[in-house]
Amino acid sequence: MASAIRRCAVLCNLAAIVLLLAATVARADTQDVTSQFSISRSGLVFNRATGTFDSSVTVKNTSGAPVLGRIDSIVSGLPSSVTLANKVGQTPEGKPYVVPLATGAQLANGATLSFVLKFANPQNVAFTTAIQMLYTVVVPAGAPTLISAVPSWWGASTARRTGRSPCRHRPHLPASSARSCRARRPERRRASRRTRSVSSRCRSRASRPAATSRCG
Repeated sequence: MASAIRRCAVLCNLAAIVLLLAATVARADTQDVTSQFSISRSGLVFNRATGTFDSSVTVKNTSGAPVLGRIDSIVSGLPSSVTLANKVGQTPEGKPYVVPLATGAQLANGATLSFVLKFANPQNVAFTTAIQMLYTVVVPAGAPTLISAVPSWWGASTARRTGRSPCRHRPHLPASSARSCRARRPERRRASRRTRSVSSRCRSRASRPAATSRCG
């Protein structure tokens, strides 16, 4: 029993440490919303000032409702010799992206948004790309989570005193339910008393000898 309590306490504390470390790291949750937009693009135009091949992109909100930022435009299909010169970042898969709709901004239904993609292509190779729109929510560090854990030192000490495991908890009824249960007990007792009295009368009648008729 003592070893089981110690193992339970160690596991609970490890879970608390893992959740604490996860809460201190910011993360980004993404959702593919490409189907909510119509996307049109211009051809590549060489920009002598920047030395890049530029393409104008226009997206229209066709979702039927306003779209909230942040919206990232992911560019895929680039050959190894071509890069996105004006990228803001890249996905874990290594795909570059720009942010045409910033966090907190809103694109109304039917509204359009335009931005430019600048490609560095020093070898002048032919290439084609695909665009994917992602809705991104950045969860700040230290944000509350749905799952939480509390160190179980108090629970382990309680288990040592009571002999019960800290990982097991007895369910408790609300006070209103407890009162209703107590209120129903007298009715059950009266019903059981009536049942006993009826059964006792039946037994007494059954024990009486049958009446015999006498002929004169």
